[in-house]
Formats: sequence, structure tokens, C-alpha cells
Amino acid sequence: MSRKTVAVKMVTASGCEKCKDVLERIVAAAKKTNVILAVEEFDSSTPGAVELGIANGLDDVPSFVVAGKAFCGIGFSDADVEKAMREVR
Repeated sequence: MSRKTVAVKMVTASGCEKCKDVLERIVAAAKKTNVILAVEEFDSSTPGAVELGIANGLDDVPSFVVAGKAFCGIGFSDADVEKAMREVR
């Protein structure tokens, strides 16, 4: 059985320590759920980040989207990220 790939779209900012920490948590969740991770980062000052934010209700940096589920800031549950990864088809 092949492992599935999970795409994560993340809004970051240059030099953002919280962004690095959140990315580490995302990577850990991917390892725990045994998926292949494909992260696409958007700098918060770019139109792509603004569009992602508007489309998904993102209102903080860092923020990210997994399987259509939005996570903002650092106050999210790692278990919720793992659940979203498991739900990717």
C-alpha cells in the first residue's frame, strides 16, 4: 500500500520563529500519520497569501490549510492536524 501525499498550504513571514515551530509540528504530524508531506509556503506579504487567507478565513501568521481545514496561529491541537491529514483522500 502506497503512502498518500498530504498538501499543506502555509502562510509564513520572513524570520518568523513561530512559523518554524509550526512547520516542525506539521512535519511531526505527518510522520505520526505516515503520510508524505508537500508544503507550499506563501509569504504573508504576497497576493497568494492574501488570497489563501481570504478563501480560508486565515487571520494570523503562521496559518495553514490541510484538506480544506484552516489552522491559525499556534493555538491548535496537533491531534486535529493529524486528523485532518488522515482525512485526505
